[in-house]
Amino acid sequence: MANKALSLDDADVRARVVLGHIHTFYQRYDQARTEMDRATEINPSDARGIAGRGTILLWSGQTDPAIAALEFAQRIDPELAPSDRFALSLAYYLKGRYDSAIEQAELNLRKTSGANFSRVILAAAHAELGSFGRCRPYSNRHPSVGSNL
Repeated sequence: MANKALSLDDADVRARVVLGHIHTFYQRYDQARTEMDRATEINPSDARGIAGRGTILLWSGQTDPAIAALEFAQRIDPELAPSDRFALSLAYYLKGRYDSAIEQAELNLRKTSGANFSRVILAAAHAELGSFGRCRPYSNRHPSVGSNL
């Protein structure tokens, strides 16, 4: 569908962002970055394109620029997609910013109850902070994880 939309309108930002996410899913990061860059060239304030680029940066191992892009996208649009909020919480976790990781993961679960991948960040960040009692509710939802705490 994204390719069809682009064949009708090469400047369709949403189609470029969708195509970028598809490339990200298949770990084709260079192609994904090209689509996100094109989306933000067309509309520099498109939060989804900026967040998508941040997510690509995260999966490419560029954590600091990922955080900058994702935070900027969230300032533009506080209603980021659950996958982008997860990427930001993971980036915070990887940088040792556990309180920020917890805050972002909790926000993700409040806004999207099915964002179960955020529970992993919550459990891990609470464990890093030594608050094991706070990580149990998240890990106990998955017995194979909870039994190791």
